[in-house]
Amino acid sequence: MVKDDTKDANIRYVGSNPNNYVLFNGEKWRIIGLMNNVKDEQGIEASRIKLIRNDSIGNYSWHNQRNPNWAESELQKVLNQGAYYQKNSGNCPGKLGEENINCDFSDTGLKEEAKQMITKVEWNLGGIAKEELMSILVNQFYEKERGDEVWQNNPTTWDGEVGLLYPSDYGYATSGDTNITREECLKQNSYRWQNSVCSNNSWLLKEEYWTLMPIIDSDLYNIVNIFPQGFLANRFGMSLYPVYPVVFLDTNVKITSGTGTDGNPYKITIES
Repeated sequence: MVKDDTKDANIRYVGSNPNNYVLFNGEKWRIIGLMNNVKDEQGIEASRIKLIRNDSIGNYSWHNQRNPNWAESELQKVLNQGAYYQKNSGNCPGKLGEENINCDFSDTGLKEEAKQMITKVEWNLGGIAKEELMSILVNQFYEKERGDEVWQNNPTTWDGEVGLLYPSDYGYATSGDTNITREECLKQNSYRWQNSVCSNNSWLLKEEYWTLMPIIDSDLYNIVNIFPQGFLANRFGMSLYPVYPVVFLDTNVKITSGTGTDGNPYKITIES
């Protein structure tokens, strides 16, 4: 684990496959890191563990209302009050021309024990201009995610339990290697991460999938995606791509056993 170079000095797991597996919701998730100064819905700041599900819950659109507003998006509602949150079947946002598609989370939705471990926090909804997307650095993504640039008059923050990954989470997960150090990777823009040591040594490099960050200047209502080649680019929000839920754990959740490996993930419990 290493400290990032942000004003919050978060502690992150880095590398191509660190020992950050955790058993949560009866399935494998992974610890992104310990994030500092994260506000809960009462505005109380604390250091909180941030998790991402190891596997996608399926391919769904980010929204289907031609507005990249996470606070009102159909995907957000599925994750925080709909079928995924209720652990049942229902409707999920489909691609353009398919307003809704059937989805069933009876086996993969959130269990009551998992819900008790999640904290409702303030998520930042800052966006980025399309022409900047491949030219800025990881720390600049971090600042923009927390900025006030949004599409039209959308909100800059949202209080909720289940969100998605930030582009900066992916970037800060790199370790580099003996030829290109982590520090050198963080000085490269996202375009140079394409098929590079930097992207190949970030454990958050997966198939193409959604992030939480909107494009602020496009009539196509685009969202930032992480591509399997390692770079970041925009995608039409009413398209179908994998969804990896992300949550923050309550401060009273503690690791009780395990080594964090794939075969022996951390076990966690609520400390009374």
